[in-house]
Order: sequence, then structure tokens, then C-alpha cells
Amino acid sequence: MPNVQNGKGKHRRTGAERQRRRRARQRLGRRVVAVEVDAGALEDLLVWAGDIHPIEADDREAVARGLAAFVARACGLVTRDAGGR
Repeated sequence: MPNVQNGKGKHRRTGAERQRRRRARQRLGRRVVAVEVDAGALEDLLVWAGDIHPIEADDREAVARGLAAFVARACGLVTRDAGGR
């Protein structure tokens, strides 16, 4: 059973499922990080960069996807820049 229901009616992952996802990320060379930022500034940046629509600024999942896209693009720029040195 990959998910269990918590008391709020939402599903959460089991320990085994979290571990599988962690190992899959490791194999891909990916990492999950927690970063504290000003919410308004982040939303403004993601809207400005075109990673979210202004109407999505209050949607946590949309902001997370937008941030992931923004960081992936930034990492690609750094990787390309470093390759030319």
C-alpha cells in the first residue's frame, strides 16, 4: 500500500514509498532542499520569469513547480557556462 490516509482525509506516503523516491532521486543525481524565502518576492520572481501565471501565485503546488523549473533552467545555465572555462 503506497499511501495511507491521515486524520485529515489526505493521503501521505509510507516510509517505504518515501525511501524509494529518495533512492530514485539519488540515482538521478537530484536533491530536495528546504529554503526559507520571502513568499511575495518568490512569487514576483516566478511571475516575472514566466514560470507561473499571476493567478497561480497563491497555489503552493504551482509555485513549487515554477520554482523547480526556474532552478533547473538556472542550473543549466551554470553548467553550460562552466563547461566553456
